[in-house]
Amino acid sequence: MKKLLPIILLLSAGHAFADSLAEKKEVWDLVKKYSETTSCDTTFEDGRGSAAKDVFLADQDTELGSATYYVFWGGDFGCAGGTGTWAYSISEVVRDTGNRPFTVRNDDALGSDFTKNVNGRFIDSVKQVSGTEFIVVSADFADDDSNNFPSRSYQYTIKREDQWKPWIVTDSKYLGKRE
Repeated sequence: MKKLLPIILLLSAGHAFADSLAEKKEVWDLVKKYSETTSCDTTFEDGRGSAAKDVFLADQDTELGSATYYVFWGGDFGCAGGTGTWAYSISEVVRDTGNRPFTVRNDDALGSDFTKNVNGRFIDSVKQVSGTEFIVVSADFADDDSNNFPSRSYQYTIKREDQWKPWIVTDSKYLGKRE
């Protein structure tokens, strides 16, 4: 029995991980459908993203069955076709209880402080450190940069105290000139 217990625990942990990936895929597919009605030329179309790396579990209540995910993706919102209309978004996808479907709540999951301090047009990466912290790398403009070619790269730390508090950009670190 002592030898069997670790195997049972490993199999059950693997099953929980598989369920998590299946749920992330469900959320990814929902935002992909959503993007088809709101945007053109998306990262879904050209295969730049994936559910495994761009879907983040932000909050969950396993007893209630609720879950909140953030999905990182990009596109030309509104299909305007201009040089400044393509941008990245972090959509908030929510299931309020276990018997309800996931819905896209907004495209501004990290809130107004993030939008004010981070250039959403040029996000290179989003990494979840914990349920209350993200690291985002994005570019920003120097004084003589043109509209589509920012030359400065920054790493931003975004945190919140708990799920009821807003996200705040707590640190900005210059990474150097962008190629």
